[in-house]
Amino acid sequence: MERESFAWGAAALSVMGAVALVFAGKMGIGPAIGLLAGGCFILIRLWGKPIVRVLSAIGDSPKLSEFICVGTLVLVTLLMLGPVARGDPPFSVDHPVHYFQAWQFKERFWADGWFFWSNLWYAGYPVSYSYPVGAYLWISLVDWLTLDKLAFSNVYAVGFWLFYLFHGYSVYFLGKAAFNRKIGLIAALFYLMDRGAIFSGGWFWLVAVGTWPIALSVAFSTMATVYLARVLERGRRTDVGACAAFLGLALLTHPLQLMHIPVLFATAFVIACFVLPSALLRRTVPWAVLAGGLGLLIGAGWYLPFIETSEFTRAYGHAGISIIEVGANLYKASLMPSSAGFLPEVDTIPSGAAEFIPSSLDGVAIYVSVLSVLSVPILLASRKLLPILFCVLTMLILIATSSSTHYALHLAEWWPRYQHVEFPRFMMLIKPCICIAAAAGLLGLWRGLKTHGMGGWNFSSVPAGKGYFATVVLGTLIATLAWPSAVVVLNRNVFQPVALRSRIETVSEQEKLAKWIRDIKSRDERFFRLAARSTHQDGHELFSLGVDLPVPIYHLGFTPACSYLYSMSVDSEAFFPPAADSNEIFRALNVRYLVSTSRIERADLMPVNAFGSLLVYEFTDWNPDPFVVLEGQSKIDMQRFEPQEIVFAALPGANGRLRLNISFFPRWSATKDGKEIPIGTTSVGNDTAFMTVPLSPGLYRFTFGRGWSEWLALLSLVLGAFASAFLMLGWSKSGVVLT
Repeated sequence: MERESFAWGAAALSVMGAVALVFAGKMGIGPAIGLLAGGCFILIRLWGKPIVRVLSAIGDSPKLSEFICVGTLVLVTLLMLGPVARGDPPFSVDHPVHYFQAWQFKERFWADGWFFWSNLWYAGYPVSYSYPVGAYLWISLVDWLTLDKLAFSNVYAVGFWLFYLFHGYSVYFLGKAAFNRKIGLIAALFYLMDRGAIFSGGWFWLVAVGTWPIALSVAFSTMATVYLARVLERGRRTDVGACAAFLGLALLTHPLQLMHIPVLFATAFVIACFVLPSALLRRTVPWAVLAGGLGLLIGAGWYLPFIETSEFTRAYGHAGISIIEVGANLYKASLMPSSAGFLPEVDTIPSGAAEFIPSSLDGVAIYVSVLSVLSVPILLASRKLLPILFCVLTMLILIATSSSTHYALHLAEWWPRYQHVEFPRFMMLIKPCICIAAAAGLLGLWRGLKTHGMGGWNFSSVPAGKGYFATVVLGTLIATLAWPSAVVVLNRNVFQPVALRSRIETVSEQEKLAKWIRDIKSRDERFFRLAARSTHQDGHELFSLGVDLPVPIYHLGFTPACSYLYSMSVDSEAFFPPAADSNEIFRALNVRYLVSTSRIERADLMPVNAFGSLLVYEFTDWNPDPFVVLEGQSKIDMQRFEPQEIVFAALPGANGRLRLNISFFPRWSATKDGKEIPIGTTSVGNDTAFMTVPLSPGLYRFTFGRGWSEWLALLSLVLGAFASAFLMLGWSKSGVVLT
């Protein structure tokens, strides 16, 4: 009893000493951790058996283990994106574009579906034809589940945090299916803490830049991979339905899956032939094919119109790196590249270590790369479908997407859509595999140490005094060196800064500008557009104005998340201030005001107002009519000017041609006095094609409708979704084996 009291006293003194040393400055942190380690040593000696029993009980309870693992992921994402989870959305680079797109999608969905025409950007553009719908469905689902009670900024914020949590959970789910919960959790933490780089995911690409829809698609395909393996290994109807559903969601969220899913299925089938009994495969392969077919049916709800109208999609493709560069990256342990991104200038938790590390270096990514390469023998020796699939699929994608392979096959010469594919983005598809492989390597290393180096070590066999002293000394030495590294990891990989909407000064300025525009529109109902220009080519913050404006926006510069051919984002005004020759374009687009974040000197732009850093200019040659009569003269009575229908009457004496200030798309049709007429186009530069028709007296009607691909897409989506739900919920509630 006296010894036990002494032990408790020593543990208490260790804790108090550690607390005192924390306030002694940086050099006191190492000894403080050493004393805490000594206190833990004593507690383990006192409570060793109860602790082991509790840990065993947790391990023996699948539900409790699952709760702890998922709870850990929730906690980590809250540490990383706490303000976002509370309703303050990220608003840097591409986020305002997705913010506006998701808002417009939500507003129009119940009336127009997800394929419709919008006049709110450029000279109008076809929504969802050139950019997938999955991410905006995700945000809309959050809005519907909250019964439209939250402000849309809160909806976007919560939706983004849920996405970030789900994309980490998908890696945990895959790692758990391939190995166990420990590996799944470690892999998910690696994945969430990846700082990332351009085209390759991670914090920089998803949170800082805001290119997150593709990561949502990768999360869906990662979930589908698990269910594909289950179908091949077990053949349950519920797995067939779940696999199809996640495949369909992946296809609805990014077109990259059109290339990835066939490769995934083909690779999985080949590996299954080597690791699974042939008798089992004869029964399960047809059901795996059914899952793939149903997934394609669901995904066809978006990609059929996308493919059918692809000639109106702008090419933004990029070639992948060469095989030599892949080899160099393996040597440099940079399979997961990192970027400086948006890093704090000083440590959040002071350590001083960060100033000695290049901003482009990420130690976590290096460790993950090294561990993933070292774990290749573990993956191949497992003789299990998923681990071998990770290994083979990663190597296959690295080789297949390299520019060396493309040059050898002359791919760009015979494949007309080659320039539309961003091959570097395929790195995001294999990153979950790399993280899981690294987690397997780390756990394998730990088990090797336990077996060969620590297997015979027992706390109870070590004298209390010697054990306590050794633990304190070793803990102090290790912590003194490791603490600065831990601080850098926390600052760079967990507590990274987020450009929140509430902290961006121009947001309040935009609200004042929007109110000013609304006041003008209430007094003068004539048509006009607001041109918007940011100082930097990646400055898209003015796009969020569209949520509050009663007029369309013409954004000068590159527009992400929209590949429409006539988006006017290249040529003279792509990344530069308005050129001297843009007067005709401004008149053609009915620009009345230009808002800019920098001063402009031009004869046809007169400064009229300013809202903080937002300077407003009036275009002196504004054309208030959304049309122009060419090669003739006529009086036009504009009777209806809506996003999907335009009606006007050409009065007696009309002649020449009429150019609507609306871009062309093949879903537009026109009639004159009820008879269909062809629509021509007229260009005024900067990749424009305005709808034009010959004029004569009569009633003209332009209608934006749906073609065969939209109706077939809807039918495919309904059939695929119903069949998948039937498999998951209706036909086999117990999930019995198909055989």
